[in-house]
Amino acid sequence: MEKFLSNKKLEELKPAYLIQSRSDKIIDGKIREIKSYFKDKIDFENDLKIIDENDYLDLNFIFNFLNTLSFFSLKKVLIIKNINKTAKELLNYLLEFFDESSNLKDNCIIFIFANDLRKVANLAKCIERFGEIIKIDYAISEDLKKRLTEKSELDGVKFTPNASSLFIENINGDPILFEIEYQKLLSYIYFEPKRVITENIVRELIKRNIETTIFDFVDCIGMKKFKDALNMVNDLVEDYPTTDNIFLIKVINSIYRLFKFLMYYKSNKNGPKSSYDYLLKTINAKPYFINKIYKKYQGFEKKYSYEEVKKVLDTLNIFDIKRAQSLKKSYLEDSSSIILNNKTFIINLILNIQLATKSG
Repeated sequence: MEKFLSNKKLEELKPAYLIQSRSDKIIDGKIREIKSYFKDKIDFENDLKIIDENDYLDLNFIFNFLNTLSFFSLKKVLIIKNINKTAKELLNYLLEFFDESSNLKDNCIIFIFANDLRKVANLAKCIERFGEIIKIDYAISEDLKKRLTEKSELDGVKFTPNASSLFIENINGDPILFEIEYQKLLSYIYFEPKRVITENIVRELIKRNIETTIFDFVDCIGMKKFKDALNMVNDLVEDYPTTDNIFLIKVINSIYRLFKFLMYYKSNKNGPKSSYDYLLKTINAKPYFINKIYKKYQGFEKKYSYEEVKKVLDTLNIFDIKRAQSLKKSYLEDSSSIILNNKTFIINLILNIQLATKSG
């Protein structure tokens, strides 16, 4: 609908639109889009009004608003949210207004939102004559957190807050994986009476993305919890039983990114900004995820001195050289041996990082 409005001139818009969606999140988003479209086209303060089910119903005010010409705007705009939840008097008034008003097209544009068109069937028949009915039965947001809310509302599914957060973490910002894993959860819960998806259900059905596992592993190092990092090595290798060295490159680069961030952060007065810019360049993810990583790494900054950061970066450089030198040998080993080599390599890397810090 945003694209539809943005491609239209104000005088080309129809006098009324009935927009149906079962998602309150989508409805709120569409109202914001409508407001944005009209912001510089009409007297926004006086000639745009929004009514929802929580407002006191004043039919005299609505009558005057719709029937009085504006001295400042080409059109007046009335937005009614959740018409099927407002008082019946408003619905009856609109039915009469649409039936009797002959100059509706010249005076105003009315946007009416409904969760269920079946409950306002007579209104839909009226608007079909001179307006447009738009049904939004699919998630529209590019932001995956918002998309999850939209889809779950459309499907009548409820995610607990922890389940929602874990799902987004496990799919690691991948929109294709989002759709696949969401359908898996929906199929699992579809015939349940309450359709509630809990954190345990997500843990059972949605395997953690390797990138997320690596982030958690790096967090242990950032917090100087080297024992916890060692305990995660089996999970890392098991999740990514590769027969080449891509896995090792990912691990080294992820640890390197943390300590390069710390170096930027500690280097000068502009440290916070330069470290944030560095994350933007090196992590391909949505801003909310970048902000989450930034806040975490800010906390890690207090645990390492500048000298420790330098020593760890030197250690990472040495181990990356070792990885490159052993690459040809690794290709000659069988799969199980390579996994063992990867495991040994990471364990040695953790121990050497620990030795490079005061915790050693």
